[in-house]
Amino acid sequence: MVYSKTDLFLIQNPYFNVLQLNPDCFEVQSKNTGHYWKIEDKGNYLQMLHRYPEKEKYHYQTCFGPIEDTCVGLRIRNWRNGRKNVIR
Repeated sequence: MVYSKTDLFLIQNPYFNVLQLNPDCFEVQSKNTGHYWKIEDKGNYLQMLHRYPEKEKYHYQTCFGPIEDTCVGLRIRNWRNGRKNVIR
C-alpha cells in the first residue's frame, strides 16, 4: 500500500497513537478508548482487526476500501462503544 499525503494525515491525526506504519499494514491505538486497531492491506481491500486490552490477540472486525473509509470506521466504532468522541 502506498500512503498518500491524505492517508498519512488521517492516520497520524491527534485521535490515534500510531504504533506501526509499514507498507503492508498500520497499527493505531485510540486515544479516546484505548482500543487497538490493525489495518492490513489485502490487495483490493483493507482488513480491520481489533484488540482490547493490549494483551489480547487481534480478531477480525470488518473490511473497507480506501483508508479514508477505514479511519471514519474506527471513529464510529469508538463512538458506538459509548465513549465520548474527545481527544485526551
